Amino acid sequence: MTKLLGIFQKRWLPVFKGKTIYIACSGGVDSMTLLHLIHCLEVKIHVLHVNYGLRGKDSDLDEALVKTFCEKHQIPFSIRRINLKEKLQKSGNLQDLARRVRYDWFSNFIGKENTLLALGHHQEDQIETFFLNLARDSGLHGLSCMLEEHGKIVRPLLKFSKQEIKDYALKNNIPWREDVSNQSVKYKRNLLRNKILPELREHYPELEKAVLLIVDQFQKNRSELELKIKQEVKLFVERKKMECEQFLSFNDYEQYEFVRQLGETASFVERLIQLTKSHGGKYVALKNGNRIYKFGNDFLLDTQEHKEVPEFKIEEIKDLPRKFTKNILYLDKSKIKGKLNLRFWNRGDKIHPIGMKGSKLISDVIKDAKVKPSEKNSILVLTDEENILWCIGLTVSRQAVATD
Repeated sequence: MTKLLGIFQKRWLPVFKGKTIYIACSGGVDSMTLLHLIHCLEVKIHVLHVNYGLRGKDSDLDEALVKTFCEKHQIPFSIRRINLKEKLQKSGNLQDLARRVRYDWFSNFIGKENTLLALGHHQEDQIETFFLNLARDSGLHGLSCMLEEHGKIVRPLLKFSKQEIKDYALKNNIPWREDVSNQSVKYKRNLLRNKILPELREHYPELEKAVLLIVDQFQKNRSELELKIKQEVKLFVERKKMECEQFLSFNDYEQYEFVRQLGETASFVERLIQLTKSHGGKYVALKNGNRIYKFGNDFLLDTQEHKEVPEFKIEEIKDLPRKFTKNILYLDKSKIKGKLNLRFWNRGDKIHPIGMKGSKLISDVIKDAKVKPSEKNSILVLTDEENILWCIGLTVSRQAVATD
């Protein structure tokens, strides 16, 4: 057993046991070496290859190499062929589009339990990512770069250098194909890889080692930050409430992490800050359809959950009580138009309240009652086939109410 395989086995066999490992394999030296190493662990694997059709015959030869290796070693594999040039006409950036296409496809496989997706990123990829994210001013999350384990994605080669991977491939006669497009400086990553970083290495031999140490520290800080904010988000979701001052007390990194865990981008932070300065009743919408309202000095979370309409019971009585409650309505059967129906209120609904002439919008009834924004969508109305007879708990219509 080689040294690299021994280190690999010790680190990843406990992680992979009992799971199906889907391996993204392009046919390059990194992914072919990753495939060989995981295959040596004798765990359940399945290879995924995407043929974008961008390099003509070379793309087909990449596919053939992966297919031949899998057939030789009796490894299950799936291949996705797509004409990326046609899709590119509708969506601009080639690399971003390719990434979206493959991850959308990969997600079909790792949606099941006990599955992982293994990617072939290595040390040099990590260093390139650091500089690219530094140039983008991407903050703590970006500068912590790629994690070895993140959700269902694993990067088992992240601690190994490109040279170690290539040496292992040569020693074990692992076939691979070179992608000549990687030599082009047309893309930022390739420019960094082929031109900028080699020059930096020449002048600062210890630079890469220093970058990896910085990334490691950022990752530790990121883990601590994620854990801390995870508790805050959990409380917010459970209680559906958070003091605005608490959010404002977070530092920049904590605020960004808070909105990230809510599924939003960094720009959402400024929207929440502006919401703290607004009057009550204002809200910002989340991508998942939920809303965060400002009410008093608090953020209230309206999760837009599917709400069940409760059942209602009808009894016929002969006499009205002396005292009335908000939970029971007394109607004159002769004034009811058709069938009764209980539902949630809609925009534009009107009621003819007892004690006033004309009608009133249900939305105004709710506003005047100072109902919390997070509870507005739960308000029910009782109707017949023509009118709203009752805004439950808030007001009664004069149109069918019993008087004796």
